[in-house]
Amino acid sequence: MKIISIDDEVWPSNLLKLMVEQIKNNNPDFSEVEFTSYFTNTADAMIYLENNIVDLIFLDVEMPGMNGLEFAAQIEALNIQSKIVFVTAYSKYALDAWKTSAIDYLLKPFDSANVERALKRALPKTTAGNKIKTTDSPLFFRCFPKFELLVNGTPKAFQSKRAKELLAYLIHNQGCWVEIGTLVYEMFGDLDEKSCKSHYRVILARLKKELASCNAENIIETKYGAVRVNIPIDSCDYYMLLEGRNVELFRGEYMQDYSWAEAERTRLFRKYNLQQ
Repeated sequence: MKIISIDDEVWPSNLLKLMVEQIKNNNPDFSEVEFTSYFTNTADAMIYLENNIVDLIFLDVEMPGMNGLEFAAQIEALNIQSKIVFVTAYSKYALDAWKTSAIDYLLKPFDSANVERALKRALPKTTAGNKIKTTDSPLFFRCFPKFELLVNGTPKAFQSKRAKELLAYLIHNQGCWVEIGTLVYEMFGDLDEKSCKSHYRVILARLKKELASCNAENIIETKYGAVRVNIPIDSCDYYMLLEGRNVELFRGEYMQDYSWAEAERTRLFRKYNLQQ
């Protein structure tokens, strides 16, 4: 998968290149990913797209001349098949961005977990952690309209609401490694980081204990500074929806109890052209 970046500032493209290389080196699912070039204006980028195959574009919104939204509309009109991830420092563009065919929307300053999520969405559906296609597990993870862990068809009663939210957040991140700093910020807000990380460790221990009661504690994987969930695609309705299956399950609500899921809910809402 060949990637370019378009940003009128050079540093975001340099940071993206570094993060892509780190993700590629740390995860064999991304071995075919290649950051090929970057551009500081849309005119030069268009010339490149007309002469080269590009699978994914990280595209800034605010640029002199043609902005990112206009550029996305132009390449779509020209039937250029590159997927787009918008990158911007301004959340005000989110609604307009999701009206396009963009697959993700990154707010600056982004981190490697954000970039890995975008890469995973851009890869062919048979890669990036999606190797296991079916499961005979009694567990099913339901994300529409609310998050529930079903054990043999019955919603599990979590003793800790935060442990349940942590599991939902990891499911939401589609099996990507999530940096602890990002996790505690999105789940707990802009509070004291040291206290939040300590609180996270307590919640993680509670989650593993909750999952152990249904012999599922091994779905949580950890490494230094990061955590992820590892489950088969067919054990989660959200993952099946991302593959284009069971699209009727989404009716405008996605993990509706959690504010950090709002951007994805909006993206799905626009993608499936649901009415207010």
